[in-house]
Amino acid sequence: MCRLARWSQTVRAVGYYATVKPSGDAIMALELCVSDENKPMLLDNPDFIPYLVDALLLDADHPRAGMKPELQTWCQEHHAECLAQLAVFEPAREALRQDHAVIPALQVVAESGLSAEARQYAQAALLALSDKEMHADAEGQKHTMLSYQWKNQATVMRINESLIGRGYVTWFDLTNMKGSTMDAMR
Repeated sequence: MCRLARWSQTVRAVGYYATVKPSGDAIMALELCVSDENKPMLLDNPDFIPYLVDALLLDADHPRAGMKPELQTWCQEHHAECLAQLAVFEPAREALRQDHAVIPALQVVAESGLSAEARQYAQAALLALSDKEMHADAEGQKHTMLSYQWKNQATVMRINESLIGRGYVTWFDLTNMKGSTMDAMR
């Protein structure tokens, strides 16, 4: 059985996998979503994006609705971060935008997710999926690169917006890393 099927059965509490709780030991989707090398392989599986949306646990009748809150929170955070990682990769961005369940699900998590971290990942994914592009006149200015840990993303997003508002040219992955990474860095 492929990993995605095991992860999906774990999230859906199917058969033997009903006894396996969603956790970093059982589901490693995020580890695959981080690398751009893995993203095309993930996207080749037509069940991957629906799995991610399902794993956000938004359906009140979801088989895991009664699971311990900390496990539900982990599951939602993990899969919202997967979506955020995919959203900054152009082919994945387009695939996510074409799936009509993704943006509404992310909006629900962004507004009322189970944790601040899940809400931040959903907001980051929505920003990356939006058509919003930030442009600044960079002639004669120095550039500022914002480097951060994902758990601090919401704070860094506010810092980025503040710097741009003050006339600084910033390099921030969620606004500058659309399309080819090499082209964006150049």
